[in-house]
Amino acid sequence: MSFAAKIDYVGLGSTGLVLRSNGQNGTNGVLEIPGSDGSILGDEIYGHVKNPTCEYAISGTTQLSSLKLGKVHNTELTGMGPFALSRLAVSTGAGAEPTVQADAVQIESGATRTICVYDVPSLSVTPAHHAQAFGAFTYTESKDLVL
Repeated sequence: MSFAAKIDYVGLGSTGLVLRSNGQNGTNGVLEIPGSDGSILGDEIYGHVKNPTCEYAISGTTQLSSLKLGKVHNTELTGMGPFALSRLAVSTGAGAEPTVQADAVQIESGATRTICVYDVPSLSVTPAHHAQAFGAFTYTESKDLVL
């Protein structure tokens, strides 16, 4: 894989969306071993979790209601486990191309997720370069959305 290759971490490229860019965020834990004089004798990095983001362009009228928050994209990339879709954001504006941003969280290799999967309400996006009206929605049990 080349350095500039785009990676569709959550597999939305087959839903009428075209992958434009992606970023690979992540978090680590660091264990430090202090010496008696306060200096650091050693450290260990552990628990690295990738939290990538992908930005998509709209290729045609797209129904986002087929997407599910929490759904696992099982394509395991070299050295990376599967990813679960954790957030979707749609951006439209006057004179601007509409975009969809999808965030993901890395989960354990071989894991399947059958709970905490939520349907995205009916939402249609067109490639028109103008603001588009959408109905707002929230989930009342937000604690269940933690992946």
